[in-house]
Amino acid sequence: MTPIRAARAAGAAGDVAFARETLPAVSRTFAPAIGLLPRGLAHTVRLAYLLCRVADTIEDAPGLTGEARGESLLRFRALLEGGSEGEPERFAAEIGRTFPAADAEADLIRSLPRLLAMLDAIPAEPRRTIATWTGELALGMALFTGLDRGSGWTSLATLDDLAAYEYYVAGTVGRMLDALIGGPPRRAEDRRSRERAVLAVHFGRGLQATNILQDLSVDRARGWCYLPEEVARRHGTSTDRLHLPREEDRAMGAVREIARQAAADLDDGLEYLLCFPRRRIRVRLFCLWPLLLALRTLALVCSGPAT
Repeated sequence: MTPIRAARAAGAAGDVAFARETLPAVSRTFAPAIGLLPRGLAHTVRLAYLLCRVADTIEDAPGLTGEARGESLLRFRALLEGGSEGEPERFAAEIGRTFPAADAEADLIRSLPRLLAMLDAIPAEPRRTIATWTGELALGMALFTGLDRGSGWTSLATLDDLAAYEYYVAGTVGRMLDALIGGPPRRAEDRRSRERAVLAVHFGRGLQATNILQDLSVDRARGWCYLPEEVARRHGTSTDRLHLPREEDRAMGAVREIARQAAADLDDGLEYLLCFPRRRIRVRLFCLWPLLLALRTLALVCSGPAT
């Protein structure tokens, strides 16, 4: 092996190790699941998910107004397509300052220049897939951060709003992962690939709805509620009263309504993983892991107080 090839191989190995060590600090659900995939595919999926987590971190960045978070998400989207020299470093330093020094999310943001360099180093097809769908995710998040007017309380209004939010923050991830683990569709499989893509969106939506229900208290602490006001009112309460003890029965009615839809989407998640042939057992297990965790979480959420 020539010195140049040896240096490239060492750099690639270092990037794989970096991604493998970084992901568990910011994702307890997907980190072990990704390890079930074949090695090369696992690295690509791990990188994709880390970049999605960057967008998540920007969406929740403390000390930034909703408008500033939206602008930052759009800047991140532009960086996925390439930026001027030094721009990733400037952007990472600027956003990183909004987090405590010893913080896993801050470390992730500060690693953005390296993550973007890793993205540039992978083959063109998965690189385009990751940039396109992570960019779509960031755009959708930017649209919804615009709802935050600094009033101290922000909630989604309707079920249509929730469906749109779930698509942007999780359905896009489903489409991205489907493209990465399924590969480019063959002509004979076009119809099956389209069906699989629809199921992947539903799978992502089911996982996101489960997270929303699980994180109601966490989101309330920062003045947000992703459970729609329409649903809360249908059950005789409002989103800003869900946590009150006297509202428990009404709140649980609203929670269970969303949980039923989440369960239906997770059923589609099971159909999705069965789209892959039995010989692709690692891919099936990769999908099964978060599906089982989500079903367990839904059962726990529906058996106790809403918040």
